[in-house]
Amino acid sequence: MSNPFQLTFTLKQHTPIIHFQHDQAGATLRATEVKPKLDLFIMKKCLTSKNITWEHDQDARNKFKQAALHPGDDEDKKYWKNWLVSKGKSEHVALDYKIAILDTDTRPINQRRITGISLINEEAGQLKTAVYSNLISVKIISGQQLLRTEIANLIELFFVIENFGNRQNKGWGCFFHERTDSIAKVKYLIKEHGYIGYILNISNLDAFANNYNFYKKRISLIWRQLKSGINFPANPQYQTPARYNKSSLFKYMASNNLRWDKRWIKRELNRMITSAPAILPQNLRGSGDPNDVCSPIVSCNDNSCTNRSWNDNPANIEYRFGRAMLGLAEHFEFRALNGYTYQVIVGSLDGIERSKASITFKVFNGQLLAIVNEIPNYLFDKRFTFQVKQKQNNIQVNGLIDITDPSGLPKVLQTPSLVEFSVVTFLDNYLPCLGFSKI
Repeated sequence: MSNPFQLTFTLKQHTPIIHFQHDQAGATLRATEVKPKLDLFIMKKCLTSKNITWEHDQDARNKFKQAALHPGDDEDKKYWKNWLVSKGKSEHVALDYKIAILDTDTRPINQRRITGISLINEEAGQLKTAVYSNLISVKIISGQQLLRTEIANLIELFFVIENFGNRQNKGWGCFFHERTDSIAKVKYLIKEHGYIGYILNISNLDAFANNYNFYKKRISLIWRQLKSGINFPANPQYQTPARYNKSSLFKYMASNNLRWDKRWIKRELNRMITSAPAILPQNLRGSGDPNDVCSPIVSCNDNSCTNRSWNDNPANIEYRFGRAMLGLAEHFEFRALNGYTYQVIVGSLDGIERSKASITFKVFNGQLLAIVNEIPNYLFDKRFTFQVKQKQNNIQVNGLIDITDPSGLPKVLQTPSLVEFSVVTFLDNYLPCLGFSKI
């Protein structure tokens, strides 16, 4: 007999999930990861339907709770209070339903691991390995009928938009609802609900449908091309010289008459290396004048700029922390001579710690998609400082050194303003160069 308070469905896993419980039976998608994400997804959809905006995820939770407890004359909001755990009396803002996820794949766990793909969390002493399941069943139980209906209406889209586990924005942990049975359905859901997405044009899809290492490498190359640029070493076999593909982000910012943070940081490191006395002991690898000042502005596929100089042209060009707009990292690393690495640690003067990557890569039956994650408004036009940690052969040398101005105060680099950066315009201009078409 079916349970009237229950939703049941199955998920199909399209890419392995990187899991710290890889050696245990039933290592798969965790309800403890899915429920908070699904809660927030539903809350944001409800807020959007009422034209209520939010700054960040916790602000969205707080706004939902506030609207639920003080609905005014809005009949929809009056139901939201019943959706909250303890009707909003709990300090933790969560929706009142239970979720259970059952991995029914009967194969031994060693047959479900994906070889050659693992992460090591040195601080926690954990090895994380990619695992795959043939069949996953999900059960959601709630006594609130309207909440169950809301979940039923949104659950398919939720799994189209979200990934799970480690490195989820890079395409790992892709699961799709059983009703999402074609790429046409995926594209329909993305467009119908107002999301921006792109699809990579790949020939011979069948050859790559289950080749996870192919997607790992392909996504890595795409992401590096977009964000940081790619150094290709010389290949004696094919007699090709070493080359550097300029970052698409650098080109986009240059087209807006701005320079990016990578050049700013390298200039500061070089200043600290060449100062008297030297603040940093070793030259950067390839420490000749940087090849990233171009005039005229380079096009999408143009990597021919040869104007090498530490000096800016024009001299008064402004810099912005551009890479933060694609996902705020905790640090960047620059390799130096004699086993040295300079780890440049990012600090915020406005209380910003991290932000989600602006793109989530999805894989569906061998097809690669990129879905845009809207950049939160709180990340624009914000101030950041930087410190340098020295490592020699992966062992820290000395303490942190601030990047400072001549007066000894920390130098500040700001993110672009809303006028200066649009992630959709950026991707519209540069993803087609990498073989993508807009959905």
